[in-house]
Amino acid sequence: MNKQLISWIGSNDLKAAEEGGGLGPIASLLEERKYDRVLLLCNYAEERMVNYQEWLSARSSLEIKFRYIPLPNGPANHRDIYEAVEPFLNEVFQETSVEVTYFISPGTNQMASIWVVLGKTKYPGAFVQSSEQAGIEDVEIPFDLAADYLPDLRKSLDHEINKIASGEIPTDPAFDNFIATSGAMKSVVRLAHKVVNRTVTVLIEGSPGTGKELLARCMHEASGRDRLIKVDCASYSEEKLEEELFGNEIGAFDQAESGTLFLSRLEELSDRLQVRLIDSLTDDQFSNKNVRVIAAADTNLREEVKHGRFRQELYFQLSAANLFLPDIRKRGGDLSALVNHFFDRINQLNMNQTEAKSKKLSAGARRALLDHSWPGNVTELVNTIQRAILWTDTATIREEDMRSAVLEPIIQDRNETILDRDIENGADIQAIIKEVEMHYLQRAWRDSGFNKKRTAQMLGLSNYQTASNWLERNGIA
Repeated sequence: MNKQLISWIGSNDLKAAEEGGGLGPIASLLEERKYDRVLLLCNYAEERMVNYQEWLSARSSLEIKFRYIPLPNGPANHRDIYEAVEPFLNEVFQETSVEVTYFISPGTNQMASIWVVLGKTKYPGAFVQSSEQAGIEDVEIPFDLAADYLPDLRKSLDHEINKIASGEIPTDPAFDNFIATSGAMKSVVRLAHKVVNRTVTVLIEGSPGTGKELLARCMHEASGRDRLIKVDCASYSEEKLEEELFGNEIGAFDQAESGTLFLSRLEELSDRLQVRLIDSLTDDQFSNKNVRVIAAADTNLREEVKHGRFRQELYFQLSAANLFLPDIRKRGGDLSALVNHFFDRINQLNMNQTEAKSKKLSAGARRALLDHSWPGNVTELVNTIQRAILWTDTATIREEDMRSAVLEPIIQDRNETILDRDIENGADIQAIIKEVEMHYLQRAWRDSGFNKKRTAQMLGLSNYQTASNWLERNGIA
């Protein structure tokens, strides 16, 4: 029987050849077990595969074949992986008396899953894995995929089709902590899911504190990529940022190979570094590194482009996929869900750290949170809840406790100049009208005892439904 080992070459294998200090998973397996032939696939830069080929061949007398297989949409895209390995396995199984073992540890989780699917159906074989703790071990897959799984898969696919048709968001554990109950946020998550396994650049825009980094991390985790490297463009001088990004020896682009590079506060990037970033994104070496770039900006970059503060070419280069996170006051029912989520989490953290007793949120305290406009978005909400929990001595946080924890907005006194604002330097009439609308809606909603019919009467609105629409549009109820 012709015993053949099949495996992707993983990042730890390449590091072993390039940096030393260990053998890596493949070389370790070949020291312990013998095969008639070893077939290795590589989706990294071809020169890195050649270097690894020389390194491994010098350490093993086995027949080792290498094949370079580019994956256009990255190593987390199931379709690309399947379409790459299926014809390859078809070649292997043309031989008679072939006994195949799939090494499922190197590469991404998606690569391993394709080995399992094909190895339990069309191209049967054994499975082996390795870890630092357990070493090399055989893997038992306790089911026959074709007989046990495929009939249920058909039902599952029907269910997924129904979910898509009804507009449901696909579920992924990576997004569990990303609160999205409003229509606006469900739309954001739905779009994020569409590009999770693509290599296209993503631009996330939104005010500070709206959750841009959290969304980027969710997308990274859902993609199955190797690592996330974050660079805050506002945290460094121009020279230091240039070194951080591009580095003489190893910059963020190199560190993020086969992973995700997250660039936050992109609007702070100088014009010179914007040019360097354009050059890097269009360079062939960038494509070979398989880096997925997600950028985030606290401002509207289209407006920055209009005013000559941001390069149009870079804006279009980064915005292959655009995601916009609205302020939390514009997210409808999200605010209530966010209050529940963060109060429970901070309350539990407080108990773990100080052995304090659990606190409860009174209806009045919740009302104080829902009344506030949250100019600082999620960041301000989290810190306010934290202050209320720390400052309140009683088991229940009352409305007055919460209102004292809420910081006054750092803006001019609205009541003082609402009809006499300075217009010499320009004024936003729509924003002023919106300000008045929000003020009276919040007052009527609170003074009516949160009754929509009464709110409509107090504000002279035609009916309860009109009041409901206005309240929802402003993120109040």
